[in-house]
Amino acid sequence: MSTLGQKAVRGGGIVLTGQLAKVLLQLGGLVVLGRILSPADFGLIAMVTAIVGVADVLRDMGLSSAAIQAKTISHAQQSNLFWLNSAVGLLLTVTAIAVAWPIAALYGDDRLAVITMAVAPMFLLNGVQTQFQAHLARGLRFAQLSISEVLSMILGLAAAIGLALLGFGYWALVGQLIVQAATLLIARALMSGWRPGLPDRREPTRHLVRYGGNLMASQLLVYASSNVPSVIIGSRFGASALGFYGRASQLVTFPMNQLFTPMTNVALPVLSRSHSEPEQFERHLIRAQIVLSYAVVGLLGLAIVWAMPIIPLIFGQVWEPSAPLFQVLAVAGAFQAVSYVVYWVFLAKGLTGSHFRYSIMSRSILIAVVLLGSFFGAMGVAVGYVMGVALGWPLSLFWLRRHRVAPIKRMFFTGLRVLTVGLVITGGGLIVSSVTRDYGAILQMATSGAAFVALACAVMFSLPVTRRDLGIVQGTVRHLLPGR
Repeated sequence: MSTLGQKAVRGGGIVLTGQLAKVLLQLGGLVVLGRILSPADFGLIAMVTAIVGVADVLRDMGLSSAAIQAKTISHAQQSNLFWLNSAVGLLLTVTAIAVAWPIAALYGDDRLAVITMAVAPMFLLNGVQTQFQAHLARGLRFAQLSISEVLSMILGLAAAIGLALLGFGYWALVGQLIVQAATLLIARALMSGWRPGLPDRREPTRHLVRYGGNLMASQLLVYASSNVPSVIIGSRFGASALGFYGRASQLVTFPMNQLFTPMTNVALPVLSRSHSEPEQFERHLIRAQIVLSYAVVGLLGLAIVWAMPIIPLIFGQVWEPSAPLFQVLAVAGAFQAVSYVVYWVFLAKGLTGSHFRYSIMSRSILIAVVLLGSFFGAMGVAVGYVMGVALGWPLSLFWLRRHRVAPIKRMFFTGLRVLTVGLVITGGGLIVSSVTRDYGAILQMATSGAAFVALACAVMFSLPVTRRDLGIVQGTVRHLLPGR
């Protein structure tokens, strides 16, 4: 491995450790809060965040990625970006307060207006911290990024549990969002050691804003289309139905976001520095796809096998309707895992304008199939979402192929291989889980988990191509060990 590749792997190891801690914290918080609060409490917060959460995409404006991806950036240029992010965060806070009552009218629940006003300051806090985050990522200071995130989650979760125990209901979840955002800002400002200067019009930042603007437009499309299911379910089927769907969606997306977002902070500076050397770029890209895809698809496959017994066991019997929704949405997560490196190529090569145009096409298709699925209830919405995400993977490769900047064929067959392996071992695990479902949750999980692992070993060791993949994964893991 090259020196840059070793830094990427070690940085990825630090990030993965931090993200594992975050996932455990989040799952632990869901278990505790899920037994104190009702599905309707979670549904109310999901109704608000499905709409105003778009402001968190707007406050970034793609400028964190622009600062990370740039070959060079001066202190004055990054200061300009800081003030721009902060100003946008303030504007979005005011806007969220202004639209609070229209949001309540959309859902027909006056409580949502006060909730929206309460979460509005979160956008200003996140806007101010954006360039502190970018400064740490650009310097490959992944430990500080991970520590700040874990610390903010601990304090936010502690606040939520305390408020929930005191009987504040859904206000516990509001408090969690605000405390987490404030802690993240303070921690990253202190850890980065960077301080913004005054705005300087003489410093050229237009190219950074243009890069970020195209990326922001793509992210808005992704966010809007990803939250269309929540808006449809909340408005048509009520808070409880959205609570079940939101719990299933959260169990899928949260662990993946805790992996994808920080790994992008690792991959983007590395790929950006190596994109002028095609062989090195391709080597880093395929290695990243193999490691990321097998890890995510494997974990999601096991989660699908265990979903029916474990969700009621951990969260309580009241959450049982979330289990089949989770199994369906996890399939979408698998397709996202194998295709995520395509997004990295667009960013590293500066093709954010092309990515925006692709997003218009792919997300329009996703929204259309979700709307069609909504005629069949919440499960129909989930199936429609999976279909839209699955179609987006080959479309993204076809779109990127025109630029001739990445090994499209290798990326496709690598992803197809991982999905096939995942299908075989997950299917086997589900068969065993179905056969043993009458013998209790613990025995059902033990037997189906054993079958899953046995099938995974058999498949991975039986074929030369999967043995090569396993060797890449093992080599990457070895570089994460101390002293390597």
